[in-house]
Amino acid sequence: MSDWIEIDAADLALRRGKLLAPKRGHLRLSPYDVPKAVRANLENNVLTIEFRYINIKETSSPYWGRDDGVSFEVGDRTQRIYKILLDLNKLGDSTDNISIKIKPVESAIDEFISHQESLDQRTARYLATRSVFRENASSLLSGLGVFRFAAP
Repeated sequence: MSDWIEIDAADLALRRGKLLAPKRGHLRLSPYDVPKAVRANLENNVLTIEFRYINIKETSSPYWGRDDGVSFEVGDRTQRIYKILLDLNKLGDSTDNISIKIKPVESAIDEFISHQESLDQRTARYLATRSVFRENASSLLSGLGVFRFAAP
């Protein structure tokens, strides 16, 4: 398991917020929606990317989406993504192949965003989670000493 990588949540909340009409200001994401840290773990050929947020007691449930090897663990109340699980067997990778493409993970997050929008849920928080993943992908895997993320 890699160490937690701390995230500048305030900066990310501002960057992933949205600009309101000119001269009306900028809307930040809630600090509860922005990951504070991220880490990775490899077990039984499943790579888990785990996100840590401001603590809220809640249970979580799996979200499978397409059967493409990428699934999520999502908070039941907040709908925050707590984990991204990559089944390396389904992705065609194994511990012998040290390259994991970033594109399938980002595509799965985009599909999850579309699903949440269809349920009329706020989705800006997922853009922050995707940014944390993208900006820290290489560091996450270097802690495991096995893989590297490759460009799409």
